[in-house]
Amino acid sequence: GRFEVGVGKSPAIAGDRGLVVPEKAKFYGLAARFGEVVETGGDKDVVVQYELRMEEGLTCSGSYLKLIAAPFDKLAEWTDQVPYSVMFGPDKCGTDKLHFIVQSKNPKTGRFAEHHLKQGVASKAGDYLTHLYTLVVKADGGFDVLIDGESVAAGNLMEDFEPPIQPPEEIEDPEDFKPREWVDEAKIPDASAVKPDDWNEDEPREIPDESIRKPEAWEDNEPEYIPDPDSASAPEDWDEDEDGVWEPPMVPNPKCDAAGCGVWSPPMVPNPAYKGKWSPPLIDNPEYIGEWKPRKIPNPDYYKVELFHVLPMSGVGIDIWAMDYGIVFDNILVTHSPAAASTFAAQTFQVKRAAETKKRESSAAKSSNPMAKPLELLGKSLD
Repeated sequence: GRFEVGVGKSPAIAGDRGLVVPEKAKFYGLAARFGEVVETGGDKDVVVQYELRMEEGLTCSGSYLKLIAAPFDKLAEWTDQVPYSVMFGPDKCGTDKLHFIVQSKNPKTGRFAEHHLKQGVASKAGDYLTHLYTLVVKADGGFDVLIDGESVAAGNLMEDFEPPIQPPEEIEDPEDFKPREWVDEAKIPDASAVKPDDWNEDEPREIPDESIRKPEAWEDNEPEYIPDPDSASAPEDWDEDEDGVWEPPMVPNPKCDAAGCGVWSPPMVPNPAYKGKWSPPLIDNPEYIGEWKPRKIPNPDYYKVELFHVLPMSGVGIDIWAMDYGIVFDNILVTHSPAAASTFAAQTFQVKRAAETKKRESSAAKSSNPMAKPLELLGKSLD
């Protein structure tokens, strides 16, 4: 699919343009290169912030950003396989979640690995309002995730991601296999046990409650449903050649209201004699060795992480599958300053949200007043 630049279907502020997903059931990909690489580490915080509006709601679509890992800058070759520094934003297809994923690069192997925030966070997208998504990655390894300026998740990169950013010193040996003679069943059936003589496997789980008697008013010979007496004849427009033989609709039999109709049977209750299928009791297995686990070996990819910093960023991209249309991205910001991001949000998002709230309240007031539309038209005609 191809993004469009436009105002969308229902902008709260006239002329306010964004990046719009115009069609559903398509892949969308777009990337932009930064003027210079966004460096990380040292005393630099990194802030990623953008606005998102779902004009048609959110059923099954991604709407997240990818911060492209430096030094990649060949946008014509950008695909979903290109390494990224951070992936952040809503994604819903069944489960509604807000992605926060980072990639690390192993200095020994050069391979990249994904690490997902363990805490589940709902995106709050899909209510037709613009939402502001902000990620603050702090220089000390902390992070804060905010929606509409309110924190919804916070923690530490080294502690709150899965798999952990710190590789383990040891791993399970992939070439170690459980011996055939290894016994890991702690319990086994007692071969010496014998089913008791009084154990009856044929007893049913439930039996009729013999203490309940059929009500005197019960109508054995009456059906539960009868033809509707108020529809004794076919409608005037009924054509038997086209519609078939007319039959009146069935309605509950009023004679059944007092107690019931048809074949009566007592309710079922648990059978005190029921025991079910017999099986021998379990005893300790004399040959039990224990739970088998592969041996540990040194991790060839191990390296020590003292303090993790997200990878430097060379650009920003959108790489999504969308089963919804009318997804509007706007005011994407990447900065080192949380204060600057907050100020920018006050000048953009908060103004837009105030306009949306006012528009929604006005629409609700008109829908609750049946004279609102005629009076509005009358006012225009008088003008």
